[in-house]
Amino acid sequence: MSQKILVVDDEQSIVTLLKYNLETAGYIVEIAYLRYLTTLQNYLLFYNLQNTFTFVITQNVPRNPER
Repeated sequence: MSQKILVVDDEQSIVTLLKYNLETAGYIVEIAYLRYLTTLQNYLLFYNLQNTFTFVITQNVPRNPER
């Protein structure tokens, strides 16, 4: 059974490159684009995928500074 990886980013080129390389290495890859999601947590809850992925790759998104 192959391991499943979720790749999340807002740059299509980065997601495409990671997906290609990971699939070539034998992983099952799902993708999500940050620009279309409110939060990664909402994506996971909506699709009920909390326990589906072995690994999640995402960009470091800084939180808004407190004012």
